Amino acid sequence: MKYKCENELNTLSFKDFGLSSVSYTNGKLTLMTDGGIARYDNSCNEMLEERYISECEITFFDANILRFFKEGGKYFDANDKLIEEYPDVDIDPSEYEKMLKELTKEGVIFFLSSSKTEARPYYELSVDVVNDTYWINIDASKVIVGFERFMNKVVQ
Repeated sequence: MKYKCENELNTLSFKDFGLSSVSYTNGKLTLMTDGGIARYDNSCNEMLEERYISECEITFFDANILRFFKEGGKYFDANDKLIEEYPDVDIDPSEYEKMLKELTKEGVIFFLSSSKTEARPYYELSVDVVNDTYWINIDASKVIVGFERFMNKVVQ
C-alpha cells in the first residue's frame, strides 16, 4: 500500500463503505473495505480537505475480540405501543470466523471508532447486514490503515 496511517482512525471515515473481506488469525484482524474518506487532519492528506480514498486494508495488531454480538431492538406500533423486543445475541467465539465471512456478503460499515483505555486502545466496529447490525468490540495494540491512492474531494 502506498499510504499507511498508524493509529489514526479518528481522521478516517468508513461509514457506508462495503466490507469486502475479513480475516482474524493469530491475533491479527484485517478488514478490506471498498474505500473510505480521509479527513482534512489525516497525516497522509496534503490537501487539507476531506477526500475519498481507494480500497483500504485496516489491520488491528495483537487484536482480541472482547465482544461480538448481533444488536437487539424493539418494535413499536403506530401508537408507540411495544409489540416485540429482541435482546442482543452474543456470537460464540467458535463462530467468529463463520460470522466474519457472513459480514462480507452484504455488510456495510456503519461505525468505526477508537478510544484509549488505561492499557491499550479500544475499538468499536458496527456492520449493517440487510436488516441486522453486528457490533465487534476490539482491544488491540495498534491499527494500521493502508490504501493506494486519494481520489476526488468530498462534496457536501
